[in-house]
Amino acid sequence: MQLLNQHSYVLLAVVALAIAASLSLRFLHGPARAVPIAIAVLLLATGILVLRKGPSTLDSAEAVEAAIGAGKPVLLVFYSDF
Repeated sequence: MQLLNQHSYVLLAVVALAIAASLSLRFLHGPARAVPIAIAVLLLATGILVLRKGPSTLDSAEAVEAAIGAGKPVLLVFYSDF
């Protein structure tokens, strides 16, 4: 299950590209076959860039502990790109 969790977007991309390739090979002719595949690649690349989380605002565990103990309410959000 860990493998599926960490690589779910890659697996989705492979399936989407396989579907786009099979449909374009089946129904399109000539150079037009590359268009659906190119669109799928662009959409998947855009998706990974949009869904990716930016760098943390706190750099170390000590900075997190200092923020928690500062006397103000703190919202902790744990997120992983995997």
